Amino acid sequence: MTLKSTLIKLFYKFFKDEIKINIPNSNKSIIFKVTGLKSRSRAISSLSKEKNTIKWINKFDQNSVFLDVGAQIGLYSLYASILKNSTSYAIEPYISNLYFLQENIKKNNQKQNIFYFPVAATDTSSTGKLYLDSNFDFSEIGGGYPIDSVNARNEKFIPSYWQGIQYIRLDDLLEMLKKVDYLKIDIDGNEYQCLSGAKKMLKLKMLKSILIELNENDKNYKKIIEIINDSNFKLDEQLTNESYVSTKRGSKIYNHIFNKI
Repeated sequence: MTLKSTLIKLFYKFFKDEIKINIPNSNKSIIFKVTGLKSRSRAISSLSKEKNTIKWINKFDQNSVFLDVGAQIGLYSLYASILKNSTSYAIEPYISNLYFLQENIKKNNQKQNIFYFPVAATDTSSTGKLYLDSNFDFSEIGGGYPIDSVNARNEKFIPSYWQGIQYIRLDDLLEMLKKVDYLKIDIDGNEYQCLSGAKKMLKLKMLKSILIELNENDKNYKKIIEIINDSNFKLDEQLTNESYVSTKRGSKIYNHIFNKI
């Protein structure tokens, strides 16, 4: 570790443990819990990293129901609930992210609007493992993969740790929620299984729009698009074309936004 990186880590370690981000064109803001470089960087870039996701949420109806699958620290659940007074249901299995998620809910006084589920969405309801790569840090935000040898870029990796998780089908969750207006899925490689367990939800007449991050080079990409199209959704080409596209190491990952026909 270089002297520069050591000094940077020490600086952030003793810096203020929260960041306030103002929401443009409003008198509202979001407060984020931070503990180090990763959580601080995510907070600072919260409203600029995925601009079309923000534009998508800006189109939500007031008082709608938002299902945020792969919520991480709750950024988009917070944004929807604070700006649109949405009831947000945040799905997040990774244990460290859950700490930041609940802290952010408290800091923003959103306990009446945001409810989280410490589970992972797939095509079956069962117990399983979430595999973490060598960069995981329990004191910071992060993520994992439900398959022990492949990450979101279809690369093989050797997991350095795993945690136990509960898998659920979104259709089973629907029996509890009853209503979903907007659905966001950002789960790094398990999208086909997730949608396979959400066919009833996708057929809901009140489900207005879906945002899902996909890798065009994934073996199940065409099947995923077919499931969504067969559920009477059409790609919003304009908003989708505004996505940031990641092409690292042979992948092509970006947000796809679909609207009910």
